[in-house]
Amino acid sequence: MMALPPVSTSGVNTALLYGTQVTAGAGIVPIINADPGNINPPIIFEPPGALTNCQLEIFIIVTGASPNWGGCQVWVSADDTTFGVIGTIGRGGVQGVLTAPFPAGADPDRANTLSVDLTESAGTLTAATAHDADLGLTLAYVDGELVSYCSATLTSLHHYNLSNYLRRGAYGTSIGAHPAGSAFGLALAAFIHEYPANLIGQTLYFKFTSFNSIGAQPQDLASVTAYPYKVTGAGQCQAGGVAANVCPTTVVLAGGAAEIDWGSLDSTCIIDCADWGHLGDPLAPFCIDEGHL
Repeated sequence: MMALPPVSTSGVNTALLYGTQVTAGAGIVPIINADPGNINPPIIFEPPGALTNCQLEIFIIVTGASPNWGGCQVWVSADDTTFGVIGTIGRGGVQGVLTAPFPAGADPDRANTLSVDLTESAGTLTAATAHDADLGLTLAYVDGELVSYCSATLTSLHHYNLSNYLRRGAYGTSIGAHPAGSAFGLALAAFIHEYPANLIGQTLYFKFTSFNSIGAQPQDLASVTAYPYKVTGAGQCQAGGVAANVCPTTVVLAGGAAEIDWGSLDSTCIIDCADWGHLGDPLAPFCIDEGHL
C-alpha cells in the first residue's frame, strides 16, 4: 500500500514570508482630508490701459497660508449677498511684503534696493536679465506701482533683494516711495477679471473658497471673508485707443507721428507729463516748439 505524502503545515497560522501591504487608499486619506486653510489677504488692483490694451480688467493676486493650500474658487458680488463663481486660481502665485522702505527713484533705477519677504506664500523669485526687465517679464506690483526687476538675490529663506536694475513706474503707473510692510506680488501670475464699463465707480465684493492640494475639502462660501474693491476704470482709454494715463508727448514720441527735438538733455529720463488741453486726435501729426530746455 502506497504511503500518503505528509500533510503540509502551510495555512492560516503560518507566518508570511513578506510583510502585508497597506490597504489600497488608506495612505491618501490624510491628504484628502487635509484642511486647505484660508487665503492670505489678496492684492486687488486695476492696471492701466497701457498694460491691458485698453481693456477694463481687475488683477487679483491670491496665495494660501497653508502648505495644504491648492488654490481657490473666485466669487464676486455687487451687493455682498448674492455671489457667483467667476473662475479658479491655482497655487503658484508669489506674494509678500516689503521688509524695508523703497524710495522713489529714476527709471531705470540703479540706486535703490527692493527688499521683499515672500514667506506668506512660500514664494521664490528667479533672477532675470535687463532685457527681461525692459520687456516687463518680471513685472511686480509694489504698493500700486508696477516695477520690473533684473537681479534677485536670496538673503534668507523666502527673502530677496531686488536691485541693480529696476524699471520703475511701468505702464504709466506713478513712481513713489513705499514704506516697509507694503504689498508685493508678481503681476503676470495674477487672476484677471474683465468687467463692463457700467461697473466703474461701483464696489464689488470678492470671496475666495480654498481647496487643498488635490482639490478636496473646499471651504464653505459663508465661512470666508468678503473683500470689497471699488472699481476705478483705470484701464479705459481716450479717443484713438490711447491709454488714459499716457501723456500726449509720450504718445508722439512712442508712435512717431510727429517729431520733437528736445535738444541736449543731460538727464537720461524725460518726465514729460503736461496738460496740453484738447488736441483732437492724439495720434494726429502736430508740432510743439518748446524752445530751449
